[in-house]
Amino acid sequence: MDIDIKLMVELNETSYAILENITKNLAELGLTLSEFLILKHLDQNKKESVQKIGSVALITSGTITFVLKKMETRGYVSKVQDQKDKRIFWVKITNSGRKRFRQIFKTHLIYLDGFLLCFTKQEKREFIERLAWFKNKLKDSGGHK
Repeated sequence: MDIDIKLMVELNETSYAILENITKNLAELGLTLSEFLILKHLDQNKKESVQKIGSVALITSGTITFVLKKMETRGYVSKVQDQKDKRIFWVKITNSGRKRFRQIFKTHLIYLDGFLLCFTKQEKREFIERLAWFKNKLKDSGGHK
């Protein structure tokens, strides 16, 4: 049991350290993590509903309104009401938002490359496989044997 607790503590502390470093780098580039995730998603998709954007950015419905408003003010996204169902609002990335995201993305990739220098490509592949395996085990079993 003691080894299980140690493993969970290490996983938790490692994920926190990764998130902290990535968040700091993105802040230096002028975006929050949520804004980055939203722009990344919208760069790959034509449009998305406000509700889906919240789940993509891992933020609550109350927070998504604030984040999107801030992004609209900065000219990164636009919100458009659905013509058929007035309850639905679509979020689209603007040309300036796409341009800004792609600039930041290139710089962030360079940061990540340096951040992960401790791994060889093969070690990265193996680590990805082990993490995916563990994630799938958790999903399949709900974390129980």
